[in-house]
Amino acid sequence: MRDWCLSLLVNILMSGVASAAPLIYSGYTITFSKGEWADYTLPENQDAILPDIIITRTESMGIFNIATEEIFDLNFSPEGTAWAFPFNNPGATISAANWESLVFEDWQTANGGPGASGPPATVGQDAAVHLVEQDIYLDIRFTDWGIGMEAGGYFAYERAAITPSADFDRDGDVDGRDFLIWQRNAGKANPLQSDGDANFDGAINTADLAVWQSAYANPAITAIIAVPEPNGLLAAGLGLAALLFGWRK
Repeated sequence: MRDWCLSLLVNILMSGVASAAPLIYSGYTITFSKGEWADYTLPENQDAILPDIIITRTESMGIFNIATEEIFDLNFSPEGTAWAFPFNNPGATISAANWESLVFEDWQTANGGPGASGPPATVGQDAAVHLVEQDIYLDIRFTDWGIGMEAGGYFAYERAAITPSADFDRDGDVDGRDFLIWQRNAGKANPLQSDGDANFDGAINTADLAVWQSAYANPAITAIIAVPEPNGLLAAGLGLAALLFGWRK
């Protein structure tokens, strides 16, 4: 265990600044659809991608973020998102993983708006959406789009699933620096994943620490973080600090 402690200590104290890269989620494992004339105010007719990004559509017009908007807003909605479609990225490979090479704009501008292009033309096209505040990129693909009032606002898509991440500094791994970010921000109001909210539930607590533990995958830390709330947050930090620095004596 001494070797592990020294290794983690070195990891934490290493010089250099995290690259702060975005989180990338690829694939199409989540399917969502809103039926004709379905009540868009009901949770079953909304796609809660994140607590503050909840996508739906009224009986017509475009999609919007009902977590922060009352209705679709031209050349703006869904609030908190930016999109890449073939229309605004002609000839490009459209995927979340290729985010650096893509142009991201509001949903209506990105898909071309009303006319021959626009939402109906996006059906079957690979696309990507940027969740701006959290700096997350997702693969997404519309599979159906209801045209006109007679369609009652029907639409459907498939997208990548967002899974918990304890890589708080976004440097591509989970290590001691991520633990320190969690410890420093425990209890912070309205946190981001990069603050230590590993499971995207809007709080930083021992549930997020458990995600870090699982990702770090070292049994030596299990006894330290297996502590009750609320005092567990402080105890976990003190316990790890004692373990790390105690070996120096």
